Amino acid sequence: MSGTTDWTEVQDAYGSASAVPGLLRRAAADPNNAEVWQDLWSRLCHQGTVYEASFLAIPALAAMSRSAAPTAHSQPLNLLAGIAGSTDVRGTADTRARYAEALTSCLPAAEAYAVAAADDADFCYALSVVAGLRGERVWHEVLTFVADGEALGGCPVCGVDICLFLDTNPPRVSLSYFQPPDGPELVLAEPATIEGFARELLEMARQHSRGNITRRLLALLGDSQCPTCEEPFTRGSMLGLDE
Repeated sequence: MSGTTDWTEVQDAYGSASAVPGLLRRAAADPNNAEVWQDLWSRLCHQGTVYEASFLAIPALAAMSRSAAPTAHSQPLNLLAGIAGSTDVRGTADTRARYAEALTSCLPAAEAYAVAAADDADFCYALSVVAGLRGERVWHEVLTFVADGEALGGCPVCGVDICLFLDTNPPRVSLSYFQPPDGPELVLAEPATIEGFARELLEMARQHSRGNITRRLLALLGDSQCPTCEEPFTRGSMLGLDE
């Protein structure tokens, strides 16, 4: 957080970001202050949208993330990753690249967050943090769905909304989040065929003995077809993971 920044001229979700530096100082002094974190989330990553103040807050959030003790839920890490992983920038130039070093410096804290995960959902959120810090923005969003065993997307051919049910046996595709998962089967991807960042995620799941997460990831990247137009899709194309 630069001492020369005139925060009255900076915008957050509600207009002037004059309150943000004070909130960041309060969060650093009392990391368990839920009210302060709620206010920061609302101002800096409002429903996934980020602003000029969001980027300017990255150094302060990174400092908090590096110094925090590993827990199953890290407020500064999650907010930092939410800002870094957002695909919706409002009213400002995207200046995330200026803070690449700060974001990278928090990856060890994100790894510790994964180690401390209390359950599979927490582990997925930790993976989402890693994705956000690494600039893997589509993965950052998708992994928050994987935490619930489901993923929402759209057919890349006909555009119909579909939901992947990752925990059913076998995993299936449905036309609606609310309908029973009785659509086409999702055939799990072969681990040896996975490359890039997805391979790193699979390796993290293996290292931490998260077999259920491994299966969800392989289902996410598997083969199936659209329940409406019957066009095939693979490698998470209905989620944009193949782009």
